[in-house]
Amino acid sequence: MRPSACPGLVRVVAAADGGLCRIKLPGGRLHARQARAIADAARAYGSGAIDATNRAN
Repeated sequence: MRPSACPGLVRVVAAADGGLCRIKLPGGRLHARQARAIADAARAYGSGAIDATNRAN
């Protein structure tokens, strides 16, 4: 099995407007505590912007 080439927590990819990191949510659910942790990381390591999508690609 080869490692995934998709951006993720261990492989942040440079984009025109900052780093790109995808987080897969088990069952598509996100608890408030998890959302706060993601928001904190977005502020600490990026612009603070978060785009959410239901695309599975």
